[in-house]
Amino acid sequence: MKSIMPNEIKYENLVLRKLCKDDNLKIYEIRSNQDIAKYLDRPICQSLEEADNFITKVNNGISRGEYFYWGITLADENEVIGTICIWNISEDKTKGDIGFELLPAFRGKGIMTKSLRLIIDYAFQELNFDELFGEVDPQNNKSINLMKKHGFELYDENNSGTTVIYRLAKKN
Repeated sequence: MKSIMPNEIKYENLVLRKLCKDDNLKIYEIRSNQDIAKYLDRPICQSLEEADNFITKVNNGISRGEYFYWGITLADENEVIGTICIWNISEDKTKGDIGFELLPAFRGKGIMTKSLRLIIDYAFQELNFDELFGEVDPQNNKSINLMKKHGFELYDENNSGTTVIYRLAKKN
């Protein structure tokens, strides 16, 4: 399946856009940030080369239609301050998982609230998804509260207690 992801989604002071090679320093900053990483099950980014490789991997996956991945920027600046994605898309293309991260200096300003609203609307209106899921560390209260604010409800808890899954169903 070929990608149908728009290069940009704009709203008020935000631009969600496709990553480019020039974003490698900011992607390194995001993916090596300990405060962001403490709730994620992924290795810390160790170098700009790893950030470059990640951007290439993401853009190749977008081209193949495997997922949607945007850098979050402020409209008056072009620097990536966070990311948001739809991934783990079902074979029938009706559901997927969301993921998001934001540099700590930009938290508490409504940026992720607006970004998540844009992606929810995109998934349900443009992609015609029926459901979105968010898998999160149960200690990550800010992410849980953000999802709840957008109508996500607790869907499942794994037995080990390391993650919980929240679900948002499309309203007809």
